[in-house]
Amino acid sequence: MKNKHKFDGLYQIGCIINIAMNSIALAIFGFLFLFTVFPLLLLFGNDTGNDGGANIIGGFVVLIFMLILMLVYSVLSIISIVFSAKELKSKSTSRYVVNGVFGIITNLIGGILILCAEKEADTTSPVKIETKEETKIE
Repeated sequence: MKNKHKFDGLYQIGCIINIAMNSIALAIFGFLFLFTVFPLLLLFGNDTGNDGGANIIGGFVVLIFMLILMLVYSVLSIISIVFSAKELKSKSTSRYVVNGVFGIITNLIGGILILCAEKEADTTSPVKIETKEETKIE
């Protein structure tokens, strides 16, 4: 019998923390985009300096790098939120490894709680195997 993890306790708290922290991160990235990246794009687009466009090129490289990092982290956060929400809705622990790994990548606390969840106790009785020599219990 495959050992399953307990849903109540650390696993459930890890899923809730995972959803909350990733939602906060997505909100911060949204405000960061609205109040820093978008105005900088407008500012660099209107640059009329005599430096041959070096400020524009350097600014766009930094902005593109920021946007790529924000996009990758946002996609990972959304995936983590979806897995955690599915686990909470179905009250199962079938995807605990995937949920825990995405939780560790996006926010450390929720992923660690998910992966450190207790396993359910095995309540099956031992099976007796009888042979000619002796009886073994496994």
